[in-house]
Amino acid sequence: MDTQNDNTTPMTAAEYDQKINRTIPYYSEFYKQVTSVVRQCGFKQYDWLDLGCGTGTMEVLAAKTFPQARFVLADPSEEMLKQAKMKLKNGESESDSKRIESGSESDSRFEFILLLRT
Repeated sequence: MDTQNDNTTPMTAAEYDQKINRTIPYYSEFYKQVTSVVRQCGFKQYDWLDLGCGTGTMEVLAAKTFPQARFVLADPSEEMLKQAKMKLKNGESESDSKRIESGSESDSRFEFILLLRT
């Protein structure tokens, strides 16, 4: 178990997914709603910036819905970013590492910028 807690929740990054749904009922519904709204926009290209990606749960769902999307993940917690990268690379998503980046993209343009604060 990850004992380091470098995020603003009382949970470590390793236990976050397991405990967040108990802490915030219907938490996973937020992600479904975001995906539904994005789908309604009807873009052909999806360059997606998530500011505060946490453990990457949103991107797992989005990658299944938008297989051509490119994701740039940002989070102030290095441990959360590690969890997100592991989740996305371990087959929970069809996404590959070329579409997942972290860090600043000063010259990039994004169709979607997500900041979901819970």
